[in-house]
Amino acid sequence: MSNFLNPDADKIVVNPSGPDGQLLGVDVKMFEVLFQPLLDVYFYVKNRGGCWISCNSASLALLNFSKVTDIVGMKEKNFFPHQIALEIRRDDEKILASGQSVLNRIEIIPDAYGDLMWVQTNKLPVHDPCGKIIGIIGVTRPISNMEDLPQEFELFSETITFIRSNLANIIRVKDLADVMKLSENQFRRKFKQEFGVTPQQFILRARLQASGHQLRQTTQPIAVLASESGFTDQSYFSKQFKQFFGETPLQYRRRLTGR
Repeated sequence: MSNFLNPDADKIVVNPSGPDGQLLGVDVKMFEVLFQPLLDVYFYVKNRGGCWISCNSASLALLNFSKVTDIVGMKEKNFFPHQIALEIRRDDEKILASGQSVLNRIEIIPDAYGDLMWVQTNKLPVHDPCGKIIGIIGVTRPISNMEDLPQEFELFSETITFIRSNLANIIRVKDLADVMKLSENQFRRKFKQEFGVTPQQFILRARLQASGHQLRQTTQPIAVLASESGFTDQSYFSKQFKQFFGETPLQYRRRLTGR
């Protein structure tokens, strides 16, 4: 069994040790050793079916797990909100179908505390010696220094900080546009172009992610929690929460905490 980056083909190639050419954790042991000490880099490996087979300590902490064996065989739906899991899988399927890597993509994801953080993501297909794609390796690095952001994203750093600091308050698109000194129409267009969602969709997701963290970590009544996450209508909150997470706030809390 060997693991190596093929410099001629610019591919990650492994000799799979599983039945029928399946990618297993032992196939990527060398990568585990490489990324394990890096506490500020999230590393993971998935097989073609989307099951996680390896990751490093930083990824475990982000997902609130303690051992790699805890995540083996799991999929995004076991870690992330329903809607996010679907989007990740669609993204992976494009890589599996095309063989094209995702390199240096700038994204915003929630950390282990539900707070938003800028990250740089790379995802590469894993090939067997015959060239068949048998999985995906991903590396995501948090960007702590806003000056390291590409210019088109650096323009939004103050906007994201504003959203993050005002989730419990009314956030108008005009206020966000004012931060960037743009008209509302210009801001909406640029925001959608860079993040793939409208400003309102982004704010809604940020509030839902924050509320999900609070449901896991506190015993606050759902009505109070919804209000503190910026939702004035509890029924609307519950509807949006179920659509995003795939279950009601109460079901989510009970499943994860037993409360």
